[in-house]
Order: sequence, then structure tokens, then C-alpha cells
Amino acid sequence: MKAPLIKAHLAVYREALSKSKDYYHAFIFGVLSRFQEQWDVEASEFADMFGQVFKNEISNTLWSADQYRPKEIMLLMIEQDKEFARFMFKDLFDEQKDFHGRVKRFQFHCDQLFAQVQKTKPKLSTHYHEDYTMISTYLALRYPEKYTLYDYKMFKGLLSRYGSTNVPTFDDIERYMKLMRSLLHNFILKDEALELEMKSYSARAKQPYMTSTLWLNHLYQQQL
Repeated sequence: MKAPLIKAHLAVYREALSKSKDYYHAFIFGVLSRFQEQWDVEASEFADMFGQVFKNEISNTLWSADQYRPKEIMLLMIEQDKEFARFMFKDLFDEQKDFHGRVKRFQFHCDQLFAQVQKTKPKLSTHYHEDYTMISTYLALRYPEKYTLYDYKMFKGLLSRYGSTNVPTFDDIERYMKLMRSLLHNFILKDEALELEMKSYSARAKQPYMTSTLWLNHLYQQQL
């Protein structure tokens, strides 16, 4: 990647933030704040805790949309076997373990638990965790400085824009997360003017400001 191209993009982004009156995507920072305050993997009423954490007054599109119901299905799986579901999240969030292994095990465990749910609800056809979308959401909310929402289109778009000669032709969530961390720590957090603008934007949107790789998703959603 070419640093001048990255810095030029961030300068355009900074200018756009200063003028922006569209605060729709800022809801993700409210979601992040709520998760950080309320997530408790040891909660005795695990399903209730999960349901409350994944709730937002502005939008629920991260976990509920037309033909996309990962929250609903995860709640069914938690109700099927609360302790196994608890173990699944503990394992996914264990930073001492290999990243790729954690993600793949979580998908496998979802397959196992969903198979049990299907015995009483045979019309259900998916648990919505087969790809990386919802899994990356869990990780981004738990460790916002390390992970962000996975978006293959964004991955390819940013690398192309920044002059990379190695644009992926298939999903590579681990490389994607490394790219996001590099952009956050080597560019965004070193741009004092941009950080001030992000804080101002958050204040105008009435959402908490948090240092997070989620800003990279916001940058892409602005389609600069």
C-alpha cells in the first residue's frame, strides 16, 4: 500500500466528516458502547443478557434485516443449550488462542447447536454464522481496537484504492483484520486533526466516541 494515497483518502474523509449531517452509521458506536457496558459471558440469564446487548434504538441492521436474522437464531441456540453457547463465546473471545482456529470452531459449534434446534424447528435453514459477517461483529464489539466488521467488498476496495498489488480474490478475514489495525494505528491515530473531527462528529451524532477500527467501516460507507 502507498502511504500518500492513504493520507490523501483520510484528508478527504476528514473534510467530509466536518460537513456531514448524515449520522445514520454512527449508531454502531452506540452499539459498541452498549456491548462494552453490558456484555457478561457469565450472566446466569445468558439469553436475556444477549438479547439486551444486541438492541439499539436507531437501527438493528447489524443483526436483523430482511432475510437476515442471526440474533433471533442465536437466541434459539442459547435457549437450546445455554452452557454450550456460553462456551462458544468464551472460546471465540479467548485471545490466547489462534484466531483462525477460534473462528472456525465457532462456526462448527454453531452447526452443531443449530442441528439440535432444527429437530424441533425443521423449517429453519440457516443460523447465519456460516460466513464471517456476524462473527466479526461479535469480535469487533468485544475488542474494538483489534477487530472490525468484515466486508469483503471493502477489503478489496481499500487495497485497490491504496495501490496494493495483492488484492484478495477470496475471503481472508485474518489479513483483513491486520489491515484494519495497521490503518488505525499507523494512520488514523497519528492524524490529530482527523481524531478531533471524529470526536466532533460523534458529539454531533450524540454517540460516544471510542477509538475503534469501526471507524474504517464508517470511512468506507461514506464511499469516498
